Amino acid sequence: MAATSDPSITLVSEEEVETRRRLEEIAADAFATPQDYLVSLSAHTLAARVDGEVVGGVVLDIVDGSAGDVGIVSWLFTSPSAQGRGIGDQLVDAALDYLVEQGCRAVVTVVQWPNTASSALFARRGFSRISSSTLLERFGPKQGGLVWLKTFHFVNVGCDLWYLELPGEESSELSGYPPEKPANATDRATSDSEVSNSRGRQRRSPLRTARRFSETVLVHVVLLAIVVGGLDVQSWDLTTVGLAVTAGVLLSLRWVPYAVFTSRDSRQWVFWDWGNVYPFAGAIAVFGGFLPVPGHITPERSEWDYRDELSVLGPAATAWGVLLLATLLGVIAMSEWLGTSGWLEAATLESLVLTLTVFVVVDLWVIVWPFDSYNGRIVYDWNRVVWAVLSGIAALILVVYYFG
Repeated sequence: MAATSDPSITLVSEEEVETRRRLEEIAADAFATPQDYLVSLSAHTLAARVDGEVVGGVVLDIVDGSAGDVGIVSWLFTSPSAQGRGIGDQLVDAALDYLVEQGCRAVVTVVQWPNTASSALFARRGFSRISSSTLLERFGPKQGGLVWLKTFHFVNVGCDLWYLELPGEESSELSGYPPEKPANATDRATSDSEVSNSRGRQRRSPLRTARRFSETVLVHVVLLAIVVGGLDVQSWDLTTVGLAVTAGVLLSLRWVPYAVFTSRDSRQWVFWDWGNVYPFAGAIAVFGGFLPVPGHITPERSEWDYRDELSVLGPAATAWGVLLLATLLGVIAMSEWLGTSGWLEAATLESLVLTLTVFVVVDLWVIVWPFDSYNGRIVYDWNRVVWAVLSGIAALILVVYYFG
C-alpha cells in the first residue's frame, strides 16, 4: 500500500473489534516469536490510519501515583508497507500528547539494546536511559515497582529502560519537545550521573562505569555461590567459594576482548549493566539454575547505529567466543588428566564444566529472543559463517563430553 497522506492517529475503543484485530495482526508480524505472543492491546491503544487503512499502533499503559501518573509505552509497531514513512515517529508524538492529556508527569519505555532505531527515536524526544534503581528512587517502591512490573523489565534481558519527564497539561503540544537541553537533564544528572545533550551524547564518569562492572561481577559470584551452596552462607565450603569466584573470573575474561577492541576506537565506550534482571536471576539461582546477565558495552551516545558498530563489536564478540571455547576445552582436559588424582575433586571439575556450558549456551549458542542481546547474536550479525563455526565447535565439544 502506498501512503498518500499523513496518518490519522486516534484512540481505539473496545468496540472497534476489527481495528483491534488488525493491530494484533500487524504486531504479530512486527515482532519475532515468542515476543509476538506477548503483545496485548490496552484501553490506551492508539492506531494510525492512512487513507482509512490501519498501518500501525502504539500500546500505552498508565500507573497511578500520589505524586502524578506515569505513562508506559508498551509496544510500538507499524506494518511493512508503512515503514520508512515516519509513522513510528508520529505515533510516539501522539502517544506523548495523549499521556500529557491524561495527566502523566513522566513516561518510560523499554528498548532492546540492539534496537538502535527505536532508541534513537526516543532519544530525539529527550528520553534517556536510566537504571532500575533510579526508577525506584524517583517514583518510590510502590509506583516504581508497578512500572517495573508492568514493563516486564524484571525479565527483559538486554533491554534498557528509557525515561522522559513530561510538560504540564498547559503545554500539551509536544512537537519539537524537548528544547535544546532536556528539561529533566539536571535532575537526571544528580540522580544517575548522566545527561543527554541535543546531540544525544551521554556523559558518564569512568568511576561509575567501573563500579557498575564490579557490581556485575560480584552479583555473578553470589549467584553461583547460591546455586552450588544454597542460601545458608555458613554451609559454603572452599569448593563453593572457588566455583563462585570462577563465575566472576569468567565475566572478567568476557570483557577483555571488548576492552581491547573498543580501546582502539576513537569514540568513548561505556559499560551498561543488566541490573534489572538481577532479582529474576537470583530467583533462578535459588531453584538451582544459573542465568548469566553480563550487561553490554555501548558507545557513549544515546543515538548510535548497532549495525555501524559491528566492525568493533563483532571481532570482540568473536574473540570472547574463541576464549570461552578454549577455556572449556582446558577445563575438560583437566577433568580427564587430574580428575582422579586427588589434586582436584572430579565433582569440582564437573561443576566448572557445567558453569562454562551455561555460558556457551546463553552467551554464544542461542541467538533468539530473549537471548538476542547476548554475545552470540553479535557474532551472528557480524558474520554468520563465523557464528556457525563457533557454534558447531561448541556443539561438538559438549556432545562428546556429555554423551561420548
